[in-house]
Amino acid sequence: MDASRVREEGTVGTLTEFWFDGMTEAIRETLARLGAADGRVGLDLSHPGAAQIAPGMLTASEYLDLQSKLPGAKLENGTRWIDDVMLIKSPAEIARLKQAALVSDIGFRAGLAAVRPGVTENHVAGVIEQAIRDHGSTWAWAITGARKSGADHGPDFSAGSPSRPPTAHSGATSSSSSTCTR
Repeated sequence: MDASRVREEGTVGTLTEFWFDGMTEAIRETLARLGAADGRVGLDLSHPGAAQIAPGMLTASEYLDLQSKLPGAKLENGTRWIDDVMLIKSPAEIARLKQAALVSDIGFRAGLAAVRPGVTENHVAGVIEQAIRDHGSTWAWAITGARKSGADHGPDFSAGSPSRPPTAHSGATSSSSSTCTR
């Protein structure tokens, strides 16, 4: 957990710090202190249909460790509850989302301007990332491409040769997504 960032950006309630291997013990101690160690415990386990574990979700070993440390608790997948709570935004969160949208627009426009015949998807993704980082983004994920996701680094057979890197062509599109600003 990035406790310093949470403190900087604001939090309501008590913040419990832990290191990687101390997470499940910190959860057990917190639930015991709150008198909730023997009740229903909603955990960030998985979203229905998710193909992989997302950041923040518990691994199987963490789940089993919690299960052994909380024998009286009923552990449940709480992602729906967590998602519902996350829909409620503070004024500071709304301001950050607006700033992230503005920065994303800057990245999209920069990427779109970089698209022309012969330019690789990787170059367009780099242009997008540079533009959003130059405007305050601390994290980026750029997806480019007309026929497949730019995140797919496999061969582009539709271009006729698996050894040739995909390049922009007429009708190509570009998209910038997921910008995080501070």
